[in-house]
Amino acid sequence: MPDATEQQAIADLARQVVADVAPREVPLFRPLSQAYFKDPEKTLKGGGGADRMLGFGGMGAVGTLMTPMILQSTQVALTSLVGGMVRQVDSELGRIQSWLTDLQAKPASAPPIDVTPAGAPDAPVAPSPEVLDQVKGVIAQQLVQLQCPPDQCDAVTARICAALLDGSIAEQMLEKSCPIARQVQQLKIEIDELKKAQDVKEVVESEYFERICQRANDLRRQAPRA
Repeated sequence: MPDATEQQAIADLARQVVADVAPREVPLFRPLSQAYFKDPEKTLKGGGGADRMLGFGGMGAVGTLMTPMILQSTQVALTSLVGGMVRQVDSELGRIQSWLTDLQAKPASAPPIDVTPAGAPDAPVAPSPEVLDQVKGVIAQQLVQLQCPPDQCDAVTARICAALLDGSIAEQMLEKSCPIARQVQQLKIEIDELKKAQDVKEVVESEYFERICQRANDLRRQAPRA
């Protein structure tokens, strides 16, 4: 069961999706989301008291709505995105640490490093294409399991992905689950600068290089495991 912060994040994202793909359900969103977080399984089946809150007489009526499906799919998408990003951050730290170790051992060879471009220090931590593909697959699979109308599946999947990437909600959830993500991004920027150095041996022997190595080690120890 998501905590209050996660529930709010899921609801905020799902509301955006509902407004786009099922706008007629927006007036029903609040009671439906409350029923969903109280008992997801019953709400997806049309129960959990959601029908009574909405004034429906039949238990199956709520199940015909898109909102419960969107709430559930948004929840699994957010969980998948954050989990994938945590693994991505850990993998990037591993590559950085390995590169620093190799450079320290053989400074003359200056081995290349394969890391995702960091961008600006204050830019959002961007998911890799592999993470995005994973999230899309999770959403599509969830919608099939929920028997979402086939003609709606692609639109809902695309809109959930857009909502995750366009706003700050997913980034906030990432910072909660992986608070070192922003520090890793800053470290990648500094590594980019190190790669431009002409005298690698001089860089390796500097206090600045030692500090970067120590930071990489410290961050790796703090990195959560998904």
